Amino acid sequence: MLAFLAAAALAAPAPYCSPSGDVCYGVLERQSQIVLRIDTIERYFGRYTLCVTSPRGRRVCGSFPIFRNRTLWTSTVRWQRQFPNDGRGRYRVSWRLGSGPLGPTLVFRR
Repeated sequence: MLAFLAAAALAAPAPYCSPSGDVCYGVLERQSQIVLRIDTIERYFGRYTLCVTSPRGRRVCGSFPIFRNRTLWTSTVRWQRQFPNDGRGRYRVSWRLGSGPLGPTLVFRR
């Protein structure tokens, strides 16, 4: 299973890991910024799609690369830089590969 840090001050869900532990993703808070991170043991894919749905129902998706980081393949996306801030409320985040989800949608509050 991959080591994954839980968010401290952010009202975020626990990270998700696949049953095999090969893929993990989650919502973290790093230096007062919300980051959306995915880790894999191998390079199963070169790019993935990340979608965020705001409390107002606005859904924005982007395609992001995954990089080698020592022993893992990883990608960290800064929410504030890549996705619109629609104010306070629940934000739904999904990591996707092709047309299907990599696992369950995670929800964080801000």
